[in-house]
Amino acid sequence: MDAGLAAVLGATVGAIGTGGAALATSLLNRSQARLQLLVEHERFLREPRRDAYVAYAESISKINDLITAIRGTMLRIPRTGSQEERQEFLDQISRKLEEVSDLDDGNHRLMTTVFIEGPEVMQNYATSVGGSCTVTLAALRRWLADVFADRESTQSHAALEGAHNELGARYAKFLGAASESLDGKSTHPLR
Repeated sequence: MDAGLAAVLGATVGAIGTGGAALATSLLNRSQARLQLLVEHERFLREPRRDAYVAYAESISKINDLITAIRGTMLRIPRTGSQEERQEFLDQISRKLEEVSDLDDGNHRLMTTVFIEGPEVMQNYATSVGGSCTVTLAALRRWLADVFADRESTQSHAALEGAHNELGARYAKFLGAASESLDGKSTHPLR
């Protein structure tokens, strides 16, 4: 092989190698840029979602705590004693019930935010918790009506207890799904 041909072949191989390396580097940089955009997009979506999930969860938690407090206050009402003592307990319950109603009204707005932020599986969990909250509040009102009217309240109290327990279970599922959603793990349909 003559030296000129060897030089041309060497230059050709070098040019192809340099071009191939440049192409590989370009494709790798493009892939890294795409990955960086994807990560930024996920972060961009995650922050408002986290805020929506936290606000909704805090609202449900406050409602749940108030229901627990109302139940506890109801069980401490003296069956005997002065009317003033009994009225003081009833006033406490009325204030807490009003607070629960206000929180429940605001809760619907917070659920809307979860719906806007998504994803769909979180919308399903939010609907499940919201529905359970509505059922629990209705059961609480029935029980209170029975107690205030001096009617038999065993069945309405049992219904309240069941609804309240279900609310707690659905709330826990919402929290788990929210955590999975924010971690980027797949969330399963309602379990």
